[in-house]
Amino acid sequence: MPGDFAGERNPDYLCLIFHGRRGTGKSTGSTAFARFLYDQQKAMNPNYKVFANYKVNFADMCHPRLVDALITFPEWLHDCLILIDEIAVYFPGLRATSTAALNFSTFLQEIRKLRVDLIFTTQFPTMIIGNASIQIDCFIQPYLYHKVYEPRVKAWVNDSMIMNCCDWWGQWSGYPIHHRWPPEPEDTIAAPKLHMVRNIYHQFNTNEIIPAFWHPSRDQIMERQWSSEFESEREAEEELISKESPEPVLVKANRDPQTIQELLDVQPGSIELRSILKQAQRIDPKIKNYSQLAVAMRRLGWSCYQTGKNGPWIGEACETE
Repeated sequence: MPGDFAGERNPDYLCLIFHGRRGTGKSTGSTAFARFLYDQQKAMNPNYKVFANYKVNFADMCHPRLVDALITFPEWLHDCLILIDEIAVYFPGLRATSTAALNFSTFLQEIRKLRVDLIFTTQFPTMIIGNASIQIDCFIQPYLYHKVYEPRVKAWVNDSMIMNCCDWWGQWSGYPIHHRWPPEPEDTIAAPKLHMVRNIYHQFNTNEIIPAFWHPSRDQIMERQWSSEFESEREAEEELISKESPEPVLVKANRDPQTIQELLDVQPGSIELRSILKQAQRIDPKIKNYSQLAVAMRRLGWSCYQTGKNGPWIGEACETE
């Protein structure tokens, strides 16, 4: 888990990859892990940010041209978490000697100096260029299980995940042995579980197609799927026209909720209060514990109760007619 990594290796920075077939939970797991890591780092560094190449509602910036920007080392590239979905689309092994691939490999070697954490996803780790794959600290293969009914989407969804972690370089396990490539389930050093995964589904969207650098219709595909972001770029074009090589304009995504009501609006119908306590405390410093958060939620029409004497606090949205 994020706490395990940061506590032992600070101030080193992580490069993780979630891999597996379609539907195994790569994007779900990487986004959930990113949320935990972001909350932890933000508490220690208020300037810590999140950038993504897919739509993430707690990201500070998200844009389909994020990878284009990374290899130019822009000014904002420091103290941040980078989320890249389907990294092999950008840098497959067959194009390992392209200028973009070599520049990206250079970027990966500098993440400690830039104070950058990275989380990638891909279906097949063997497709990634070798110079990038050797920089990966941990390979994580997720599996979703335990379906529950989610009233908000009126469907059955997976609510738990097991993450098989392979410590490729032996940095945490203490065994710097030569692992098989790609990592196999037998190489797992830890298999932490995530529960209530349904709380992360509404916080990201990976429905957009990710075209490769060399695709002849790349700009048209991205503009069709990110119309509002490209409209903002056109509005900013006059400011960039004088630059010889303008950097991609990264458009701000939806920011974190600013009120308790906004925080509750993006939650599923039933939640554990511990999943939102830190966010609630940032919004309203008067909230010190679960019972005070429960009082604030009841005022907004939620039902809150504690399960048992020392059990977790549960919040449920009351249906309105």
